[in-house]
Amino acid sequence: HNLSKKIDLRDWIIYAYARSNGYSWWVDPRPSMDYRQHDSNEIGANSGLVAFIEIWKKARNGWYRNQVLATAQFCDLLECKPIQLLQSNNSLDKIHLALMVFKLRRKKSEALMLALMLLIPGFK
Repeated sequence: HNLSKKIDLRDWIIYAYARSNGYSWWVDPRPSMDYRQHDSNEIGANSGLVAFIEIWKKARNGWYRNQVLATAQFCDLLECKPIQLLQSNNSLDKIHLALMVFKLRRKKSEALMLALMLLIPGFK
């Protein structure tokens, strides 16, 4: 599928596909698998100031928005309300999305960061 080549976040595509097809999903509260990250990994390492700055840059330039929209298209979720709001990319819809963040993100810190990014002018 050519669209999948546009998606850099493979875990997102797996999660979205499973959820959109009604498959059960369980998040283990106890990590039990070793995960190897290569030195040039720019996406997976998300702790510390340098990672925060990279996440912030990607959010400002529209990279995350494009990843979400490509994943939604791949999983045939373009009619989903949050995706429709994200597609329009206007200020009122961003406010509407910001009010929904706790339904969209599991971790409170991620939900608050998403709300902040949606409400600050200049984010794509």
